[in-house]
Amino acid sequence: MILFEYFGLLLILPIALVFIKFGPMIHKHEFSFYLITLIISLFLISLIMLGFNVRSWPFIYDLFYSGHLSFALFTLLMGPGIFKHKSKLKILFMRIRRELAILGFIALLPHAIFRMNLALSGYNFTGLIAFILMIPLVLTSLPRVRKKMHPSTWYKVHYLAYIVYFMIYFHLSFNIIIRNNFYFIDVKPTGLPYIALFVIYVSLKIKRAYDKYQSKSFQRNSL
Repeated sequence: MILFEYFGLLLILPIALVFIKFGPMIHKHEFSFYLITLIISLFLISLIMLGFNVRSWPFIYDLFYSGHLSFALFTLLMGPGIFKHKSKLKILFMRIRRELAILGFIALLPHAIFRMNLALSGYNFTGLIAFILMIPLVLTSLPRVRKKMHPSTWYKVHYLAYIVYFMIYFHLSFNIIIRNNFYFIDVKPTGLPYIALFVIYVSLKIKRAYDKYQSKSFQRNSL
């Protein structure tokens, strides 16, 4: 069904509304949400290990095994980068970025395990690269770990997030195979909306960086 091909895109708005409404509560009880999500993910992984046909459960399959829930969470994680400085939405989502990142990673585990063999064989391995790069990002997002790190080191590590974003959208937009001496790449039939969304994000991100530069330049010239 075409609906499930773009399930992640359709989830962005309802999940955003949930976090806008219940963000402070989620932040307060973040570790409870991590634990619940981890239990669900481990259960779904166990079904793979036991040989269940997980494709026969469309909603669960698309939500977790296809990674659409994680995609929606990571898209919202990217959001603050395009919002205006000190806007209400930017402040709100900046406060829950850690929760979005960690929940998105935990929810991604069934997808990573389900697709691992394909990725290791050279098919659409960009998702595996993104997953591996997420590990230090998630670990350093944990409050206890972050407190032990120098702020500049933490920020340098988290520049990896931009590579992760690129790999996620490349993974969703293109088919790529590199196996022995065989190379193949093309745009997925369902890839155009993801390409468009990434281009919009990058354009707005550049605009925000330019506006920030202009503002600083104006302040210097005004002195």
